[in-house]
Amino acid sequence: MAQKKSTLNYKNRMVTKATPQGYTTIEIHLTEEQYSQLAKIAFAANLSIDQVVQRYIARCIADLSAP
Repeated sequence: MAQKKSTLNYKNRMVTKATPQGYTTIEIHLTEEQYSQLAKIAFAANLSIDQVVQRYIARCIADLSAP
């Protein structure tokens, strides 16, 4: 089960995911412009910003695992 938490500050987003090996924490630093783009994507997809970040990270991990 994936767990996530994030700060409300646009500069720092943190995602924590539970894995069989333990917990993985990823911290992302965004510019204000990147955050506003992320907000537009989230709004268009009818998702929260945290959900968009979590999906993006999962996609990056999948791409690295099986290029």
